[in-house]
Amino acid sequence: MEQSIQVIYRYHKNFIGQIKAGYKLFTDTYDFYVKNPDINVAKNLVQAEEDLKEEGILITPSDHAMVSGIRANNLFEFLYHKMREDHYYLLDKDKIKNLLKSKYLSKLYENHFSSYCDDPISCYLVRYL
Repeated sequence: MEQSIQVIYRYHKNFIGQIKAGYKLFTDTYDFYVKNPDINVAKNLVQAEEDLKEEGILITPSDHAMVSGIRANNLFEFLYHKMREDHYYLLDKDKIKNLLKSKYLSKLYENHFSSYCDDPISCYLVRYL
């Protein structure tokens, strides 16, 4: 999901590896959408859980139940729409400050957004927070 939305705290990275199929060995390059190790972000699912319950998507049989149920396609649709509106929806909002201050964001700003706003922090604060 993060890849289809192209969140800024991940990037494409190529890995070269070998695969053995029968008696043949193939070398190939594989593209993965990986977390940027220079950015300290953490997930926070508390708000998502509350929103899912409020929308009636996450179902708990009773107030005392320890287990809840959800259909995978409903979860995907819900999170996809939420994350398109707010790329940081699943992230710990306190950790976003690290993202905004990171070298990665500065580079992204220089390459893509400098003509739209004055500085990277205000550009992302206005758009996502």
